[in-house]
Amino acid sequence: MYDLSRAYGLGYIINKLSNSKSVVKDFGYYYLIENNGKTEVKNISKLSALTSEDLPWWGPLATIKGNRQSKIKEIKKSIRKKETIKTLLENYNSPSPPKVKRTEVLYGAMELSAVKGERKEKKAEKYTEGDPFKIPKLDFLLSVIGHINLTIWKFKKEKNNATIISILLTPSVAGINIGGAGDICSLKNALERATSIHRCGVLPTLSNVATNLGKLIYEMKHEERLFTPKFSSLIFGIMVGAGQQMKPNVGGVYPLDLLYKIIDSTEKSGEIFDHWVDIFRATNRPGYEDLALNLSELITHPSEKTLDSYLRTHLRIFLSKKVRPRLYENEIMKEVLKNV
Repeated sequence: MYDLSRAYGLGYIINKLSNSKSVVKDFGYYYLIENNGKTEVKNISKLSALTSEDLPWWGPLATIKGNRQSKIKEIKKSIRKKETIKTLLENYNSPSPPKVKRTEVLYGAMELSAVKGERKEKKAEKYTEGDPFKIPKLDFLLSVIGHINLTIWKFKKEKNNATIISILLTPSVAGINIGGAGDICSLKNALERATSIHRCGVLPTLSNVATNLGKLIYEMKHEERLFTPKFSSLIFGIMVGAGQQMKPNVGGVYPLDLLYKIIDSTEKSGEIFDHWVDIFRATNRPGYEDLALNLSELITHPSEKTLDSYLRTHLRIFLSKKVRPRLYENEIMKEVLKNV
């Protein structure tokens, strides 16, 4: 998540300074940012929108030890300095940025793998955690900007336990826009409003986000927008715990293959996604866990086996519960079968 958040942070800064859309592309080993506008540091005042108080600072700084507000003020101060922005743009104008001192801690909420820190050879009689993993200050700024503006953050607290889920939409080689048509920020905001942490766990939560994304992409394509973004996957990280004692739980990549296959193959895509969104909403209650989990398995790992398991569960729930999931129309079911 760290690398992608940096790419999005840089893309967003360039978008604001140039007043022109930035296109972020994923080439596997690196992210490429394209922008046809003129990047002018004199427009630095526009960057204040990227550090608004309303943004979810609590997300990437969830595990900070010390005064969080003090760190936020420091970040805002840095982003307002012309010299900082000039250096940042110069450093990333080349595939090989210059080597600089690593002075900032990479927090676990920004990158799960950073939690264990850097391991160094030590003589000790007992196990100790590694030293905090540190990164260059400019990289830290970019990652925070990317995370607070373009990461989907979900928080849930039950009794003394809390869960934080972070989700980033991964661009494809074709690229996604920051600013302009099909802006990723608009999509991210829509997904945050439409989804929550599902009571059945991580997989239904991610599947619900992915299905809502599929619905939005379908609507954009159906409206014949000039640009329809193509994402390759969702990158996610999950932390659990209490207070500042949040610990990494699991992270990974969630595939979007089935959703794009459905979008590209049928005009019934919108109805399929509406049906699945309704199911995730209806199953966010006790007694419907099997249906949410089986639908999630189908979307994540489409096969005859997962489809059969899902349909049997759907029918069983329909026949046995007072709140019944609606049945599929014949034409919609044909399209689902065609794409699995």
